[in-house]
Amino acid sequence: MIDIKGKEVWLNPVYVKAVSANTRKGYTEVYCSSFGSFGTSTIKVNAPADEVAAALSEAMPGAVPYAVLMGEEEEQRKRQQAAAAAAAG
Repeated sequence: MIDIKGKEVWLNPVYVKAVSANTRKGYTEVYCSSFGSFGTSTIKVNAPADEVAAALSEAMPGAVPYAVLMGEEEEQRKRQQAAAAAAAG
């Protein structure tokens, strides 16, 4: 990712605690639990918060099985809602 100063930074998703859009100032803040030599726990990047969160999710170890599981649960929930609507209607 590119920070607001134009410097390329690599974010370890394991240490990211939150992603927040600062719409007033036009950047996204990434809050980390520890960031070593940067001396700060907040990194400001020039990217939309949803893109930052998606990139971090993709890089997270074990995220794919979780995402697949969540997709299956969502599909099952939609089928149950459709069946309930058909039975009620």
